Amino acid sequence: MSRVLVTGASGYLAMHVVKQLVDTGELVDYMKRRFLLSMTGQMRNAASLMKGANYVLRRQLGSWSRICQFHRRFLQHEMPAVPKMCLGCCDVRDVAEAHITAMKSPKAPGNRYITISGSLWLQDIAKILDEEFRPLGYNVPTWAFPSFGLKIVSWFDASVRAMIPFLDHELKLDNSKIKADLGYQPTDLKKSIIDMAYNLIDSGFIKKTPQYEEAMKKKAES
Repeated sequence: MSRVLVTGASGYLAMHVVKQLVDTGELVDYMKRRFLLSMTGQMRNAASLMKGANYVLRRQLGSWSRICQFHRRFLQHEMPAVPKMCLGCCDVRDVAEAHITAMKSPKAPGNRYITISGSLWLQDIAKILDEEFRPLGYNVPTWAFPSFGLKIVSWFDASVRAMIPFLDHELKLDNSKIKADLGYQPTDLKKSIIDMAYNLIDSGFIKKTPQYEEAMKKKAES
């Protein structure tokens, strides 16, 4: 059995890499907050570089991350409307698996791969959440905020100002190379979006509504 060294293991991606390695019985050494720790896991050198999406759909294994911000803002109705932004999306579990596959693949060294499932407009993400969670008491905004209005708001709000360069631009990325070389099979984005929302609610990062608690109670009893 060989060994894997995972650096920055407290990061949102590295935690999933460590978990998947451990789940497969590998020998893992990992760096976390300046301490070298060990778990059952494996190691190889991979000179490949993964380029991820800008909205990584994830299950929480640790503390809150800003990458989850749109889910929380939508489900807690912290945004009255949805900016017209397009994001490259992927499931963090897929990205972690791709890193492990690249580590073992003879095709990976020297190559760069885009670990993306697809692109979605924020309004599409909001509509998916609204369809699933409105019956559970969540009021998700689905109305598109006019871009010219956001530009006016950006004069007074720095957080909105950061969005302006990305408004109204459709993002198109090609993941055919990683599919061909590494057999990358991304999770369906709708499933990832919904899974992430349930996980954030159950982990306490998003408030549970009375309807949600009642539905989960009935589900547990059935």
